[in-house]
Amino acid sequence: MGKMNEHSLDTLLKAYQRKALPAAPTNLEQNVWREIRQRAAEAPNAVWQGFLDWILDRRMVTASLVAAVVMGAIFNLQSEHVSTRQAMGLQVFGHSPLVELAQNP
Repeated sequence: MGKMNEHSLDTLLKAYQRKALPAAPTNLEQNVWREIRQRAAEAPNAVWQGFLDWILDRRMVTASLVAAVVMGAIFNLQSEHVSTRQAMGLQVFGHSPLVELAQNP
């Protein structure tokens, strides 16, 4: 890697320093406020679009489907367990206040 030539850089910066700045357009302030209004109007759309892109992302859809299947399987196993318990009449051994009151008058 070569060493930077500081003299050339100083010369270039001094040349830019002597140059006059171009004049600003006469309607600069109007253009700035128009740009601000346009960007402010587009901002909510960009937020919603980003949210929709995130939700409709392939990985997000896949994760949601996997979570739904797992939760459905867990719920199904629990509901089968409850149904089996009810079918065998085992719910009488549960801990409810009425059962305890009947057993201990």
